[in-house]
Amino acid sequence: MATADESYEATGTTPNTLDELQSLVASSQFELALALSLRLQLEPSYTSYLAQRVYLNLTRDGATPSLDDLERLYPLIVDDEWLAIAACHVLRSSSSVPTMPELPSTKLALYALEKGLEASDVLAYLRPELGELIEEADWERLEQLVHKDQSVKKAVLVRKALLEMGDRKNTYKQIWGAEEQQAAVAREAGAEVGDEHDDEWRGLDIEQDDDPADSKKPSKHTITPTITLPLFLSQPLLDTALFLAASSQLDALKAVVAHHGPQLWPHRFTILGAIPEWQEPSSYAKLLPSLGRDLVEIKWTSKPWREEQDWVEHFSLREDDDEAEGEQAASKNEDLPLSADGLAEYYIKRIEHVASLGLVSTALSLVQHCAASLNISRLEELGEELSLLSRLVYDRPDRPRHASTSRSTLDDLEETFTLTHWRSLDPPAIVEAYLSTSTPANIATSIRRLVLPYLSVLEARLERLGHADATLSSRLLIDYLLGLAASTPPQLALLVAVIEASKPTLSSVMRLIKSDEDLARLALACIYGCRDSSAETLVWFGKIFECLPAFNDASNDDEAAPSSDPKMTLYSLVSSSTSAAPTPKTLYTHLLPFAASRLSASLDLLDLHLAQAEVFSRYSCAVPLSWFLISHNDLKAQKAWATRLARTASTGGGGKRGEVGEFESEDEWVALMEDMVGFTQGREEQGDGLRKAFGLLSEEDVLRIFFGGLIAASRITLAKSLLQPSSRSAPLEPEAIEELVIAASREFYDNAPSGNLNKGEMKMAFDCLSAAPQTLLIRQERDFIEATSRLCSYKIQSHPGIAVAPIEIRLSKDRLEFVSRLLGANEDAYRHPEVILDLVAKLGYHQDRLAMVRTMAMIADSSLQAGDFEKTVEVCDRMVAKVEEIRTELALTASVVEGDLTKQKRPVGDEAAEYAWRECFQLGKHDLFQDLDRRLVALGQALLLCPGDKIVNVLPVWTALEQRISERPAQLSSRKAGGSRSGRAVTEATKMVEAGVGAALSSGVKAKETLSRAAAFFSGQSQAQAPQKALHQQDSSGSMHPHQQGREKTADRRSSIYGLDQIAPDSTNPNPATSRVPPSPRRTPLSPPKTRGGTGGAAGQPHGGFRAGLSGMAAAGVGWLIGADEERERLHQLQVEREQQGQGKEEEEGGPLVAW
Repeated sequence: MATADESYEATGTTPNTLDELQSLVASSQFELALALSLRLQLEPSYTSYLAQRVYLNLTRDGATPSLDDLERLYPLIVDDEWLAIAACHVLRSSSSVPTMPELPSTKLALYALEKGLEASDVLAYLRPELGELIEEADWERLEQLVHKDQSVKKAVLVRKALLEMGDRKNTYKQIWGAEEQQAAVAREAGAEVGDEHDDEWRGLDIEQDDDPADSKKPSKHTITPTITLPLFLSQPLLDTALFLAASSQLDALKAVVAHHGPQLWPHRFTILGAIPEWQEPSSYAKLLPSLGRDLVEIKWTSKPWREEQDWVEHFSLREDDDEAEGEQAASKNEDLPLSADGLAEYYIKRIEHVASLGLVSTALSLVQHCAASLNISRLEELGEELSLLSRLVYDRPDRPRHASTSRSTLDDLEETFTLTHWRSLDPPAIVEAYLSTSTPANIATSIRRLVLPYLSVLEARLERLGHADATLSSRLLIDYLLGLAASTPPQLALLVAVIEASKPTLSSVMRLIKSDEDLARLALACIYGCRDSSAETLVWFGKIFECLPAFNDASNDDEAAPSSDPKMTLYSLVSSSTSAAPTPKTLYTHLLPFAASRLSASLDLLDLHLAQAEVFSRYSCAVPLSWFLISHNDLKAQKAWATRLARTASTGGGGKRGEVGEFESEDEWVALMEDMVGFTQGREEQGDGLRKAFGLLSEEDVLRIFFGGLIAASRITLAKSLLQPSSRSAPLEPEAIEELVIAASREFYDNAPSGNLNKGEMKMAFDCLSAAPQTLLIRQERDFIEATSRLCSYKIQSHPGIAVAPIEIRLSKDRLEFVSRLLGANEDAYRHPEVILDLVAKLGYHQDRLAMVRTMAMIADSSLQAGDFEKTVEVCDRMVAKVEEIRTELALTASVVEGDLTKQKRPVGDEAAEYAWRECFQLGKHDLFQDLDRRLVALGQALLLCPGDKIVNVLPVWTALEQRISERPAQLSSRKAGGSRSGRAVTEATKMVEAGVGAALSSGVKAKETLSRAAAFFSGQSQAQAPQKALHQQDSSGSMHPHQQGREKTADRRSSIYGLDQIAPDSTNPNPATSRVPPSPRRTPLSPPKTRGGTGGAAGQPHGGFRAGLSGMAAAGVGWLIGADEERERLHQLQVEREQQGQGKEEEEGGPLVAW
């Protein structure tokens, strides 16, 4: 706002009269009016009024007047009450102006406060009654008066506020006064120097430094206040205290509390809660509540700035009574001192809160301060826990960087170790946490510094609770060490370090495990309970064994420990061989009853097992020591591990040629054999358990296993030299060698991915057979391998795109299926039937003639499909000859029971004939085969060999082919010349059939079946005739035997059909083939004989001959054959019934039955 002089200069006129003054007041130009009043020297009251109006204009809309305005207007105001209120208003509003420079704002506040306090001093005399009550110190009546008169109340509140601001000003000066003064002096000095410097260098064109911070660094002793004086005076004192607490300005906070304690004490817990938890309790110890002698909380000691209270401070008064009531209700509980229990609860909560943030040392320091200085009880157990937790957090060794030796589940949790987490852990987990970062170099020290103190505190705590346990410390430590051996991987380096710190050669004070028995039990449990079996583990076991006690006086311990079972050994700790390996903790529990003598025997057993385990490890077949306990009485387990030892030496252990771990010389193989044989030596004496690893196996068993591994390593030459030595007897029997070599060969064979005989497993399977004498079984195995290789060389596929594997051939139930695939995949394979038949023989069918016939059928089918009819004819002839050979041999070798053949071998000939006749039939009916005569022969072969129900299928083809032959011109002329209708083809076919029939008649009942089924179709009958009743042949009793009747009918039928002179086998001869009368030759090759009831056509008759017989047979012959079969079945059934009756009669009479 413009001053009066500036207004005058602007208008060019100067008011001089009262009228002008009134005009200025009426137009609200109070600034000009005030200047005119001062010039006219009017009454002070009127001038004061004008100054008040000017002041109000300056503070309109929340504006803050300047220091010059205050210095100009305050002296003119004579209304002290109004001036005090105005000064109070300025003090409260000046802090809200952020643009005001710091120093002018402070001077403004100080000036306003000074004038306000001066004006408020006379408030007590504004009312006569006020002065009287103040002089009389009647504070009750004064309070009543103040509450009744609002103007007095307002004046009292202003006075009280100004007094409080005055006290705050003194506090502010105590805290920051010296620093602020130094800062102001430094700023003034810097400004003066800066001005002189600028004047000196202003004429020079020198580029200024962009960063003048280096030249204007404040002194390190200068502290800039974090809060301005106007804000410190105006804002609530609690907000100031909370700000100082949160910003860790604890010295300033303590000064505020010291001078304004009564106002802040009800909010003490709020203020303490604002102090950061990481602050050391010693830095704010004076602010912490404490207990007095009466076990009640002591209030803060206050040091007020004024020794005597002002009259406005003798009663409580606030600007808003409603707000005052709310604040009083909120702070009612905090205003009361706490009891000992209440204060202990507060500290417990605060300590736990600090500890929950991971500030364990701060929490522990707070506990120690409370217990030592503040007389707070119920913190002893909390202090113990924090002390132990602080050791875990701060005293535990650092984790090594190169590798982690910890197996704890608490890894990488140092930052999250809290009191709550600590309380959730059980003692074993705490012990594990203490040692989780230890190394073999410091684990013994860590146990002494960290674990043992914790265990002692734990024992003391249990003793206080009435549950004393003297073995708790040793038990928890041993449980931890047992866990080291059970971990994956085992932490044996730590275990060895602890055992070395407990060996008997040390003094009792230095030993971590002081009892020799406990040390021995711990070592046995860890070694036998460890699952690892590496070479490094065995080294650690050896170091453990070196630290174990000797138990020289163990012989007297059995008397000292009568509860120990003398029969109890390490082997008795394992329930069965099928159970899982015992854990270290389980073993230790079972070892507790062991006295010194048993422990000494167990250590001797451990020595034996360690030596054998080293041998196993040398051949890369390391075994966990628990295996010796499990397999002690298990033959199967020992045999399995012996096999693993031999095979591991051949694969991973170095026996296989060309691999990294290959044995350098054959002597190493011999050493392995000697070691394996050595493991079978040694027997138990009086149950001492000193039997070796393979004690249940014989030397022969171990040698079998060894040679199996040797051959598996493809060391065939060495195996042959060892199995067939020239200077000494063989280590195994020939049968065992043969079985061993064949088993090894088959193992190679089954694992071979291809059938190539020149490499890989197939080559080893073939070569290893040379390690044994070449017996029949060995040669057969070699043949099978060769056949497999030959089959695989033809690229036979088991599935599309997948070559057949050798194991598929061995496991196949029908290996001839692969021969069929071979013929189907190779078009020219049929050209070499000898090669194919040799292949079938080597596949295991060298004595299986049925397989040979089937193979010939495959070859014939393949050649027929290829159109090579000559090869098909050749194979079919061989096949028919083979079938007749099978039938002849069966007829000669089969046993006869009452004139009938046994039914065991009969299907073999029938099945072979099935393959043969089908291929002959296919050849005979093939239209592309131009040799009609040979086709007719093939059809004749088919007619001879096919079953009765298939003749109807063959006959039409025969008839059609015969018709074609008869229609040929050459044959017609030949028939006219020779009088033969059928010609050469029929003649050849008939000769073939006769030859076949003659051979078939040599087999008794087989001859009957052949005659009744096939040869009847070559007769000249024009009408089939049912069998007639045979002549009655009388026996010695004058009756005809039914079986003889059947034979009579059959013989009569054969003679009538074939025109044979006689067929009369002796019924009493057990070999009917030797008594058969051969048939006489026919007059004409195909001229049928005459039979009863019909007339056969002659050879030259147009409607007689072979074709007429076939026609008649087509009409009625099949039914006749079926009838004949039914008649034979009926007779056989009758024979069975007679035999059963005869057996019963023989049992009754006691004599033999009369033979039929």
